Amino acid sequence: MKGVAEELRRALLRHRDGARVFAGTFVVSENTLRVSELLMEALGLLGLPPKEAGWATFALLDYVLGFTIEEQAFGAQQGEGPPAAERMRTLALSRFPHVARAVDALVDPDFDARFTFGLEVFLSGLKSRRAPKAR
Repeated sequence: MKGVAEELRRALLRHRDGARVFAGTFVVSENTLRVSELLMEALGLLGLPPKEAGWATFALLDYVLGFTIEEQAFGAQQGEGPPAAERMRTLALSRFPHVARAVDALVDPDFDARFTFGLEVFLSGLKSRRAPKAR
């Protein structure tokens, strides 16, 4: 699952607004079903029932798309007035103390590390749902 998510993100990043163009479409193709089959098989081996395996597959794809849309939007905003990071920092410091304490992490341009963190959180949550092994 990790490899599929990372490869999808790389593919989307190769095209300007790739994630935004892909998002919002419900593509039914052999390729889409092949990827879904691979992911759902892995989740089934982990012990998830078909319903949860299907939901988890699409949740993973939604995570990749959403993250990549934000990543590409962040890059597109560079050079357009005050950087988004500075606007967020200024607003957070003025009214949102919890956000202000984490603002540097929230605007960290290391998207690879941020993506990996979110993916690991997602995958560890899935692992915790696996069915207990029969004795």
